Amino acid sequence: MNGVTEVALVTYIAETKHERNNLHVRCEGPEGLLRGIPFPFEPPGIAAASEPEGFRHWWRQIHYSFDLPNPVLIPPLASPLAGPEMETVARFIQTSRDLAAARVMSDRGSVSIAIDDKTGAEHIVADFPKRDIQIGFTTLLRQCHGPQDEARFDVVFEFLRRAATALADAEQASRLQQLYAWNAAVIGLRKTSLDQRVRDRYVSEEGWKVWGYQEDAAPAELIRILNYGDLIHWGATRGSVACTTEDKYAAALQRTRFFRAALGLAHITVGFGDVARALTTPRGTILPP
Repeated sequence: MNGVTEVALVTYIAETKHERNNLHVRCEGPEGLLRGIPFPFEPPGIAAASEPEGFRHWWRQIHYSFDLPNPVLIPPLASPLAGPEMETVARFIQTSRDLAAARVMSDRGSVSIAIDDKTGAEHIVADFPKRDIQIGFTTLLRQCHGPQDEARFDVVFEFLRRAATALADAEQASRLQQLYAWNAAVIGLRKTSLDQRVRDRYVSEEGWKVWGYQEDAAPAELIRILNYGDLIHWGATRGSVACTTEDKYAAALQRTRFFRAALGLAHITVGFGDVARALTTPRGTILPP
C-alpha cells in the first residue's frame, strides 16, 4: 500500500432497499445529519454551479463549523488599492470564480462496495470525476494557495488587511473583524477538514463518541501528496499515494479524503473571493452573483 496509513471512515446507514435477492445499503458520513439546517446566506459561487445542491452540501458543513458573515456585505474600501496590489487581488478573484465553476465543486462522489453472493469477494467501485477534471480543479486550488503562487490567498489577505487597517472610518472595526473571521476559516481548513470539524462538534456537544477519531493527515498535507504524487506531478510524494492495483479500497478511501479536504478548502476560498470582490467594488455598485 506504499506506506499509506489506513483509517476507516465511520458512516451510518441512511437507507436500505431490497431488489430481488439483493440488499442495497446506502451509508452517509456525519454531514448527512446536517441536511435540514438553515442557510444564513446562499453559498458563494452557487450561480456557477452545475449542481447547486452539491454546493449546499459543502456549505451546510461550513455554516455548522464556522460563524461567518455574508461575504458580499462587507463594507467596501473607500480608496482603491494601488496598481500592482489591485492586479494581484483581481487575479485571485478571477481564479476563485473559475474555481467556483469547476465541475468538481458540485460533486460529492461515492464509493460502492458490491459483495459477490457466491464467493464473498468485495468489488470496489469509486465514482470520482474523470482524471482531467480532477487535475483542472486541484490546479486552480493550488493557484489560490500554493506557496509559490503570487496571487495566493495569504498575499491577497495581507493586501486587504493593510488597506482596511489604514482606512480609519466608522466601518473599520467591522471590516477587519469580518476579514479576520474569513482568514481564520481558511487557515483552519488547511489544518483540519470539514469532516473532522463536524465530527468533533458532534462528540463535544452530542456525546456521539463513535465519531471521536482523528484523521492521520492535515488537509494541506493530503492535498500536497495527491498533487505532487499523482495529479499535477508524478514526483516526490508518489510513494505516499495509495495504488489502485494493490489495494482498491485504500486508494478509494485516500481519494475520498482528498476530495473532502480539497473541497472544503475550495468552497471557503470561493467565499473569500467574494469578500475580496466586495471590498474592492465601489460602494453603490451591485455585485453580480
